[in-house]
Amino acid sequence: MLNPFFPSSQICPICGAQWPGTKDLAVIEWGCPVCGTVHNRATNAAKNINAAV
Repeated sequence: MLNPFFPSSQICPICGAQWPGTKDLAVIEWGCPVCGTVHNRATNAAKNINAAV
């Protein structure tokens, strides 16, 4: 089981960088500050959760 505070929607599954911004739920897409990949918040969270379990 994952920690409920695991930042699944804020970690880039490409390079592993974490989004430095706030957890504003209104943000649906974000760009990785390191590799520049654009992520959908929900899809990105699902990828990170699947990789962590």
